[in-house]
Amino acid sequence: MTFIMKTDAAANEAVHQNIEQHHIRVSAGAGTRFLCRKNLFRSGCELMSRALWHLKRNIRIHVTLLLLAGLVVQSCAVAAPGSGDSSDTGAATATDGATGATDGIAATTEAVAATPGSTTTGTATRIADLSPFPVHGVVEGFYGSHWTPDERLDIIRFMGEFGLQSYFYAPKDDPYHRSRWREPYAGEQLAIFEELLQVARRHDVTIWYAISPGLDMVYSSEEDYQALLSKLEAMIDLGITHVALFLDDVPESLNHADDREAFANLGEAHVHVINRLHSDLNERGTELAVCPTTYTDAWGDRDYVRILGEGVPTEIPLFWTGVDVAIARITADEARNWGEKMQRKPLIWDNFPVNDFDSWRVFLGPLEGREAGLAETTTGIVANPMNQPYASMIPLATVAYYALDPYSYEPEPALERALQELFPPETLPHIRELVALYREPGWEDNIFTPIYTPGKALHVQTIARGLQRFGDALAGLAALGYDGEGSSSMKERRVHGLVAELEPFLEKTRADFQALVDNPAYETDARGLLQYNVERQTLQARRAPFEISLDGDLTEWNFEAFHAIPVAGRTLTPDPATASAGSGFRHPEVAVVHDDTHLYFGMRFYREGELATRDPFFQGDHIMLLVDLDPSDTDTWIRPQDPIVVMRPQADRSADESKSDGMVSGDTDSDLSDSRDAVVRDSDPDETSDVAAGAEATRAADESIVWQEPGFKTRILDLTPFTRRGISDIHLYTLTGFFYHPMANPRHPETQEFSEGVQFGWMPTDYGYSAVLAVPHDGMSGIRATLAGIFTTETPDGRRSHRFLLSKRPYLGNTYTFPLIRLTGPLE
Repeated sequence: MTFIMKTDAAANEAVHQNIEQHHIRVSAGAGTRFLCRKNLFRSGCELMSRALWHLKRNIRIHVTLLLLAGLVVQSCAVAAPGSGDSSDTGAATATDGATGATDGIAATTEAVAATPGSTTTGTATRIADLSPFPVHGVVEGFYGSHWTPDERLDIIRFMGEFGLQSYFYAPKDDPYHRSRWREPYAGEQLAIFEELLQVARRHDVTIWYAISPGLDMVYSSEEDYQALLSKLEAMIDLGITHVALFLDDVPESLNHADDREAFANLGEAHVHVINRLHSDLNERGTELAVCPTTYTDAWGDRDYVRILGEGVPTEIPLFWTGVDVAIARITADEARNWGEKMQRKPLIWDNFPVNDFDSWRVFLGPLEGREAGLAETTTGIVANPMNQPYASMIPLATVAYYALDPYSYEPEPALERALQELFPPETLPHIRELVALYREPGWEDNIFTPIYTPGKALHVQTIARGLQRFGDALAGLAALGYDGEGSSSMKERRVHGLVAELEPFLEKTRADFQALVDNPAYETDARGLLQYNVERQTLQARRAPFEISLDGDLTEWNFEAFHAIPVAGRTLTPDPATASAGSGFRHPEVAVVHDDTHLYFGMRFYREGELATRDPFFQGDHIMLLVDLDPSDTDTWIRPQDPIVVMRPQADRSADESKSDGMVSGDTDSDLSDSRDAVVRDSDPDETSDVAAGAEATRAADESIVWQEPGFKTRILDLTPFTRRGISDIHLYTLTGFFYHPMANPRHPETQEFSEGVQFGWMPTDYGYSAVLAVPHDGMSGIRATLAGIFTTETPDGRRSHRFLLSKRPYLGNTYTFPLIRLTGPLE
């Protein structure tokens, strides 16, 4: 391959230095001809990407890349800072439409004449086109507050400057994207999309409009399909040429009778809709991408993946997040393995640097752990950013560097380059300080983690110094006077946006830290560590002087000390007068005793009305047991061997037994079905997730779960590393549907053995119902465990559910917060 560089003498010298630095043999001559004697990359585009990024800050240069095999002659231009068109109408110039300032690299559409000897005329090439990834960009696909229109436009300008090619519009909390997907955009909403398209065209960014109808779509319904097509046609009429169908985080079974009659399974239903939509969009010149319901190795039905792969045309990209939802590493082999299942290279939905699962912090560090070989085993990489767009630009810039040249990408130099290209030089000392405080990704702890994750060593002075550094850095940036609208460049606007986004984090983190220090439940020890008084949550289980009945009868427990269980964040003294007055609410209570083999929880639930037992499983009345099988372990999050057992009283078995294979009756108001309950797996723990997973294994396991007298059903959950860590540092009283995926991993043998020893019984009472839960203690003198769940009451305005958690601190998945239950009396 040959580079022909049209430069002056000074630029020629710079070219020599930069290319020789990367081990490309150079020979000078008329017109300056550089010959590549070493195959550094697999394509000319990859070679060009490396050369361009090292040349771009020094010279303005036209480069013609000639592939000697007779392929297309491509051209590109690189501009030094401050050069080029200063308007927001130029081709891919990194400019601010409001201020007219230009920053960074500008890729032009000027074509260079065909090189002598070539039969092909020149074609324009963007910086983004030089990536070895066919698709690379950003998906606004997080939960929580989505970006404002102005913030989104700044992200588009940023993407054009840094060579990120594709933007997927998919904010989960835009109701017209998800919950109200049938309703068209109108008025101001359409005007916002029109401006978005205009700015994207000027910056060479492709807009993908994504829609997520799977919460309630009847896949066999002609009316629903026409609503979907009509919604998309309106966007196409607006100028959208790329559409994405997002079927993630939706029911994993067919929840409508018409669908169950029309299709054998969810995969067939999705193939039907995707293929029909693909055909209709093709007629309109519109491309389609799809995010499947099973989008990770961590859970889901492998038959679904196979059916989708076999049934959907291979030109349709299918998203995949890796071996878990958010993960430290994604390898080429993992992508290749998943690609074999879906019969195409996957398109990576990279949940980095998204922070909707850890909203108390931001992630400002560089992209790490993505193998260079992903360029060969995937269709591309699309990053899911944070709710904070300007903070997101720091890690997203490193994603851009990786996407343009994964073969020489290094995280630390990429991070420093990003800071220099994003912000004015005078701001960098302050911004580097902020990055130092918040550089760790979501799967690692940062300096403020101990405030939000009980059990982490919280050194008071270390946190105080961190908050001081945080405050000083923001104050230093604020003192520079960048006010956003009046700033003279995009770089200054980014500083203003970053400060505005991070100030609430400083205020909240400072307030949360002070609340801990002031809490009488904590005290600072001689080492300066803030310690929780664990005696506050210690329960005494005396040896039972009576024979314990497992039918739920607590008659003989009347002399035991019953403790009120906190409900929805409150710990109140139960008021019998209130309950008898008909308010329908009184805190549940628990007492604990033991015998030679088991620890017993006796529970009273004060309620009126019938049990709420409709599907999905986790929405009705249920009790959840979580046990830390190794209290000496320092992890604060539940491990695979720590069992989570879910029990649900069932007053009327006939209604549930009439359902087939856990299908949901039509009266459910949820977007998730009982089929999302995790299931017992009898597989060998040494088997891979692929062997242990699959629809057949799921069905077989589900059939092994039967209703038991006096009417209860159990589910054993097996959470992924992402979900296990996540629920250790968020306030949670019971699990939501997100955690009830059928898991792909075999259950740990300790969990299997323990769960087989759990017994449960319940009975109706004049105040609601009572229950007894038996837990094997294996001769231990203490067990760290907690109870959680939901009970309902009748109120004047209808039924109301109450979430409860035995722990005094509402961290359902944090084993450090589980009460320690001491077994007193002799264990014979």
